[in-house]
Amino acid sequence: MCDPVTMAVATVASSVMKYQSDQQLGKAQRSAADRAMANSSRQLNRRATEEAIAAGDANADVLKDSLKRQGEVNVQAAEGGIEGLSVDALMREVKMDEGGVIARNEQSFQNTIGGLNDQMAGARGLQEQRYMNSSTGNLAELGMEIVGAGATYKKNS
Repeated sequence: MCDPVTMAVATVASSVMKYQSDQQLGKAQRSAADRAMANSSRQLNRRATEEAIAAGDANADVLKDSLKRQGEVNVQAAEGGIEGLSVDALMREVKMDEGGVIARNEQSFQNTIGGLNDQMAGARGLQEQRYMNSSTGNLAELGMEIVGAGATYKKNS
């Protein structure tokens, strides 16, 4: 049978090592959660930038097409001898079509950005959950194991 002092010291040492191991594991888990969050954030920010560029390009194409249509209306009106309110009405129709397409493009862009923001909120929630589930070591448990080792030592001496 082992000496009670040796047993108590071994129990305390084992408890301290377990506590330190839990601390290291928790730190690694939180670090992994931070890396995952940073990766998600980078990906979502890149997608938001890509969406903004695509929306800008789409609106530029709409404006280009609208100018082309306005030019065609002017040429056709001049060739047909049409002027005044009729030409103005045709131009307003072209501008209304342009505005409608741009408004739909903008709404689609805003919806996409809203979805990306929702994904970012989900990534933050996952990071928080990972933090909450990470090992932290239980100082109270460590204390109880040390007290228990001391009580066992005292009982056996």
